[in-house]
Amino acid sequence: GPRFLSEVASHARHQLRQDLNEAVTAREANPSSPYSHARALACALMPFNKELAPAVTLLFVAGLEGTGHHLWKEHLNKCRSSGFCSALPHRYAMDIFAEQETLHKTPRVFTEARLHRGAELLNQSALAVNGSGIVVLNTLTDGMHSYPTGGPFPRRAQHGDGKFLTFPDVYELSRMADVASLDLRVLVLMRPASEILHSTIVKRNYSHNPLEQHAVLVAAATALAQQVTRVPARHVRCVWSMSLASEEEAELDDLLHFIHPNMPEQVRKMLRRSFRQAPIAHRRRSARSQEHHNKSLLSQPSTTMMDMMTYTLSDTMNKTLVDLVCKA
Repeated sequence: GPRFLSEVASHARHQLRQDLNEAVTAREANPSSPYSHARALACALMPFNKELAPAVTLLFVAGLEGTGHHLWKEHLNKCRSSGFCSALPHRYAMDIFAEQETLHKTPRVFTEARLHRGAELLNQSALAVNGSGIVVLNTLTDGMHSYPTGGPFPRRAQHGDGKFLTFPDVYELSRMADVASLDLRVLVLMRPASEILHSTIVKRNYSHNPLEQHAVLVAAATALAQQVTRVPARHVRCVWSMSLASEEEAELDDLLHFIHPNMPEQVRKMLRRSFRQAPIAHRRRSARSQEHHNKSLLSQPSTTMMDMMTYTLSDTMNKTLVDLVCKA
């Protein structure tokens, strides 16, 4: 009868919770254990219920340099003006990202104390939200925290071997959010390899050696894919930032629902309108930036070199981010 069915359901929930706890313990002891698969199974067995949707979500905008972090800053600033989005406080960002983005010559060890400290800061940020909202972990803070990152936590060598090792860690952020019992949403920004190289080498001249910048981006794409594949797939969404203006209305609504399931309609309309505005390809440069741009043109790679770099970066992105993340 109903009582028997209720007891069966209760026992199943208890068993599932016990299996998940064992999976989490195994994951801590062995990074290759199937923790993410266990969590995905649990999520599949617990259908989405709008009434139980999280009041506060954490948002991290992940992506290679040149994939649109500054464009997303414009979008999210409009959300912040509505009061629904808030930025991770600067002092919290300093604490969370400083150690992640310090140069490391050896594998990093994430101690329990560090995870709980990060979880405490994320919780404090969530508690500061008035009712429902989004805490944006990057882009609205002092740094974009792209892959690789360029500061300012702390200022470091921008070029050379060091830049290969200066990345945020979205997997560690995911673990902090788990400890804090908060929902982390990760947007993985995508863009054609030719446009990324044009942005980083031609427009902004991040490195005086184009081959070095290309190698940095290839290493960054691999590092980003390795991290994101360890985050539960339901918390990750790939976004082609420069194509949002031409997306179908249903696709934009689905993206906004992913960012926050209970986003107010007025905020949705504001962000949809922002997405529809095509990104400004050319902005008026200051005299200083114009001079820097003119100098960078003197050291631009040949068309043949650019084609070669575009091919290898595109191939790396397809084998890592596209196949392992976007198609997952």
